[in-house]
Amino acid sequence: MRVMVVDDDLRTALALSRCLQDSGHQVIQYASAPEAVRGLIDAPCDLCFLDARLPGVDSHFAVRVMGEVAPGMPVVLLGEEPSPAEEAALRAGAALVLRKPVGAEALREVVGSFAREQGERQGRGGSETLSAGRDAPPPPPGP
Repeated sequence: MRVMVVDDDLRTALALSRCLQDSGHQVIQYASAPEAVRGLIDAPCDLCFLDARLPGVDSHFAVRVMGEVAPGMPVVLLGEEPSPAEEAALRAGAALVLRKPVGAEALREVVGSFAREQGERQGRGGSETLSAGRDAPPPPPGP
């Protein structure tokens, strides 16, 4: 999968990126939502991890714009604590929220859920990317 990580905290972005790369995914990192949106135009992604508190932009606005630029790409918010902004982002189309710090196992489970969903759609003649079912969260991880 081609995965986008959008976080202004370099340590967090690198940790997430390394974990995703170690799991065999191609990762593109951005430090801001405007950079990520511009990047999506040239390099579409299958999944996005978006910091819920990026400076200069509300996460719900970023989710809405990303949905317009890359329809169907699931956006997973990365938040430290519940907030009204997260609720607004979920209403705007974010797939789910993960709490920071995100552990490697939780990250792999979430990506695996979206990858399985993508594979199931492709098996039914779906698209090549995660373009369907964006509003539905992935199934819960198995035992």
